Amino acid sequence: MSRTLQLVVLVLHGFISLSAASQDSCNTYVPLGSSFNVPLSNNNIEDNEITWKHNGMIVLKRKNGIYKPGKKEDISATGSLLLKDLKFENEGLYEAEVFNKEGIRIETTSYRLCVQASQEPCDKYVPLGSSFSVPLSNNNIEDNEITWKHNGIIVLKRKNGIYKPGKKEDISATGSLQLKDLKFENEGLYEAEVFNKEGISFQTASYRLCVQASQEPCDLYSLLGSPVNVPLTIDNLEEDNEITWKHNGIIVLKRKNGIYKPGKKEDISATGSLQLKDLKFENEGLYEAEVFNKEGISFQTASYRLCVQASQEPCDLYSLLGSPVNVPLTIDNLEEDNEITWKHNGIIVLKKKNGISKPVKEVTISATGSLLLKDLKFENEGLYEAEVFNKEGIRIETTSYRLCVQASQEPCDKYVPLGSSFSVPLSDNNIEDSEITWKHNGVIVLKRKNGMYKPGKKEDISATGSLLLKDLKFENEGLYEAEAFNKDGQIIQTTSYRLCVQEKVSKPTVTIDCSAKKVRLTCNITDTNVKTFKWFKNKTPEKSTDKIYVINEKLKESDIFTCNVENHVSNEMSDGKSITCKAESNSTFPSKLFGFDFWTMVGILAGGGGLVLLLIIITLVCCCRRQRQRRFEEEREMRLDLLTQTQPPCHPDGQKQRPRPTGGAPPGSTGPRRTPRARERPPPTPKDDDHEEQAPPLPQPRKKGPRPIKQ
Repeated sequence: MSRTLQLVVLVLHGFISLSAASQDSCNTYVPLGSSFNVPLSNNNIEDNEITWKHNGMIVLKRKNGIYKPGKKEDISATGSLLLKDLKFENEGLYEAEVFNKEGIRIETTSYRLCVQASQEPCDKYVPLGSSFSVPLSNNNIEDNEITWKHNGIIVLKRKNGIYKPGKKEDISATGSLQLKDLKFENEGLYEAEVFNKEGISFQTASYRLCVQASQEPCDLYSLLGSPVNVPLTIDNLEEDNEITWKHNGIIVLKRKNGIYKPGKKEDISATGSLQLKDLKFENEGLYEAEVFNKEGISFQTASYRLCVQASQEPCDLYSLLGSPVNVPLTIDNLEEDNEITWKHNGIIVLKKKNGISKPVKEVTISATGSLLLKDLKFENEGLYEAEVFNKEGIRIETTSYRLCVQASQEPCDKYVPLGSSFSVPLSDNNIEDSEITWKHNGVIVLKRKNGMYKPGKKEDISATGSLLLKDLKFENEGLYEAEAFNKDGQIIQTTSYRLCVQEKVSKPTVTIDCSAKKVRLTCNITDTNVKTFKWFKNKTPEKSTDKIYVINEKLKESDIFTCNVENHVSNEMSDGKSITCKAESNSTFPSKLFGFDFWTMVGILAGGGGLVLLLIIITLVCCCRRQRQRRFEEEREMRLDLLTQTQPPCHPDGQKQRPRPTGGAPPGSTGPRRTPRARERPPPTPKDDDHEEQAPPLPQPRKKGPRPIKQ
């Protein structure tokens, strides 16, 4: 079955199998202007909340029967998103989330849609951002009516000298359509039709145009938002020299007779270099300069391809253009039903759920969850983020890595530390009268002729012709080329030398992260130019050469780990770090308690607790005995008080009052009782003449005899 027939089948059915999708960046390719259903299958859809996103922006949301944004007719009975009259801006990643009544997410899906203008071969491939004339040749064109269509839509119409739509400058003298600053949406079929005065069509033309991003290597790399000078070095640049700068074939600066149009005086340096500020991605591309003398003769040209890079954050991973790389994810117990989502710059590039992987780009996943990238391109640069969910949909692990892709440059002849000095070698014995020219990346940086140095200075060259560089900076990197000429102007010696400048690495530090079954060592360093990592255990090299070293074996607390980092110009070793945890442990108890050994602290706390308990018991026993003793003493005193009671003193008439019995005989008791001997009473207190007072009665011994019977 041909690719065209497959495409028709996909459009009619509205879905594509996952096995086919896994081999392409898009899940489905759909023709421009057609309709398509982005699939979602949900049986019980009526009461569920559904959210559809396109490239991260919500395009439809249904909640409680209300659609905002979007309309009811934009969604099918099963929840699929209905797209009509597809345009290029409909391309991208579509993501859906379904929630039940309780607000719990019950289903997610993602689908990458690509819109194509045509499957037919292109008549012309043109670089992105360049200019192009869609050809039409008509000799007698002035009075003719011309109509130009792009993918069936009229983009220019001229009739009776009136242009609607379009403008006069959009068409050439021969009727060709002029396109500038080409974008991907300019791709497609261009059709022209020419009519004579009577309105009869007498000429037609069709042309299929394809736009491609430039794959040529860049001469200059600069960061987004930064300034840059596109270099042009002229020995004798004069005010009346005409200079023209083009960007992707379009003139962006022209100076003639001191007048700048287009452009401004501050956009060009004294040497003719083009000065760009606040770089944007649209500033990328080919810059071409041409310089003319007073007579209008071109005597110097230059061209540079500029690339703009987005991030200046330090990268976690560096890899070469065209090579493969694994973006790491290490999970202790990765299970088949764990859900894994990988994002690149916020866009999902791989999702694994219920054991099924849904890649939307040429990526795969390893057994440990790492993202596998093949044939790296510059667009693969950026931030990669992973999320892992368990069966219940709870996030259990996250990770992020910033990947930088480097052009596979030619090997350097010499790596030199930043800030140092270096002589780019040239050996010429008969150097005094020779003409020497040194170029850096194609630009002349030193020229000596007839003892005159321009550009450059005498102290910039050695006696043998070597180029002397001081206080090296990153902009000094690149290819140095030298040519030596004899008196007759013949080349007698050439040399080329590629120089690379690197910053010395700083001293790394080791951090340790312990879990139940592994130890994770990280070699932390602020530098981004590290070439290799090496790990040492007790000064013995380990096999790992990665920044992160994961150990799944038993370790001793006496084990010392160090990491060594190096690049082409230096190396540094970290301080030793001892392992304070064990990689494998079946115990549920921690190894440390309050900063000390767990079981030692348990013994100390148990002994202290026992001593405290013993003291409490002794205290309680003593208190109880004291209480009993006190109660015994009180009872004894009470009994003694009862025994020591006596009769009251005699009355003034000399008669004695019969003492009141303090207690009778116990009921039922008979027989005489023995009377105890009374204690001697103290002498009576003298009576006061004025006041007669009785002394309190003295205690008397209990009388044991029978109580007299009252008559």
